[in-house]
Amino acid sequence: QGDGYWLDGSDGGMFCFGNAGFHGSLGGIHLSAPIVGIAATPSGNGYWQVGKDGAMYCFGDAPYKGGANF
Repeated sequence: QGDGYWLDGSDGGMFCFGNAGFHGSLGGIHLSAPIVGIAATPSGNGYWQVGKDGAMYCFGDAPYKGGANF
């Protein structure tokens, strides 16, 4: 771990580099607002994407309280 990184597009697409694993993306899904941020889980086995409207999208082992994970 530590030898890779993710870039997320405003459309929800996810781009992985180095040893950063792909855990899913929102590419191809119509979003009501663009993605403005990403945060990795402590394990590195998941991430959260955050929309400009406050929407939270969870992938891999990133938990979401009160909703479904992708």
